[in-house]
Amino acid sequence: MARRKYHKSRQSTVSSTAKRYATYRVMRGVEKGVGSATKGILNIVFGIVKVLLLICVILIVGYCAIIALPIALAIVVVGAVVIVIVKRRAKASAVTTVDSDKATVKDCPQRQAALREIQIMNESLALVNDSADFGIVASRYKLLIEKLNLLSTYSSEELASYGISLPVSFQEQKQIIEGNKIVIFNQAIDRALQKEKEHINGLKTDNGKANALVRFYNDTSNAIRDYSLPAECQSHLEAVCRVA
Repeated sequence: MARRKYHKSRQSTVSSTAKRYATYRVMRGVEKGVGSATKGILNIVFGIVKVLLLICVILIVGYCAIIALPIALAIVVVGAVVIVIVKRRAKASAVTTVDSDKATVKDCPQRQAALREIQIMNESLALVNDSADFGIVASRYKLLIEKLNLLSTYSSEELASYGISLPVSFQEQKQIIEGNKIVIFNQAIDRALQKEKEHINGLKTDNGKANALVRFYNDTSNAIRDYSLPAECQSHLEAVCRVA
């Protein structure tokens, strides 16, 4: 019986590629700290402090140190207090603005609907790539394609208005995943078989081990048929079960 060598390194590369492209990033508001108006106020405060300190230096040079030093110290303290107060108020204002913007976006039902679809898409993708249950992989792959079809109906402008940025469009992601369908499902067969082997190795009799492998083959073969998967997947199943 001929054996077919399975190239794991190539498949894992394709899987990680699918993961990388089927991602999304929600653009968040970034707190900018002190605004331009606040910076203007601080510049004025710094200017006044510099002028007053210069006057104090002149007084000190003019042998009025006893009067000038306390004044200089008072100027520095008052200036520091003013700067701290202005910065605190500016920061509080910036945080409030960002929170307000987020709350406005979060209240948008269309955005929430899009994010929910993306969440389901990402959950499905993770299961397609990592699950050792072949039936789950098959069902989630179908759901993944459905969600990508749905998300492809959103325009880039609409997604941008929801704060969603994509490195690759949903349509392109779908094409990448569908283009690697055979590899994805052959990987799933290998993971499922590896899990089944762990179960088989725990059985005591050869007859029990053989029956378990037959059940695995039949269940996986039925799933391949039910989900109309490519014939290459059935061929791969037969090959790996022969050498198991």
